Amino acid sequence: MSDNNTQSTQPSKLNGNLNSVLGAAKETIGDAIGVQSLSDTGAKQRAEGNREYEAAKAQVYLDNAGTAAKTKVEGVVSNLVNDPEAKAEADVKHNIAKSKMDANAPQ
Repeated sequence: MSDNNTQSTQPSKLNGNLNSVLGAAKETIGDAIGVQSLSDTGAKQRAEGNREYEAAKAQVYLDNAGTAAKTKVEGVVSNLVNDPEAKAEADVKHNIAKSKMDANAPQ
């Protein structure tokens, strides 16, 4: 039952990093003591953790791309109607969204 719940939840950077580190540890220990099944299990867990981490980054990037586009339009409209306070607020929100996008951009 927990497997179905795990698959339906949003990807998590924290969970992805945790699985990556735990998997790498299992892989290293398996290699060191010569237990191939532990090494293979660890490699699989590490790869799944890396995929989840990257999926979580992509989700944050896309969420903030929408916010950045929306706030850019809000800023332009605020400028057109001569509302400097609304433009300043839209610019701040836009810059925050862009910063989050930059931090989570695909590499």
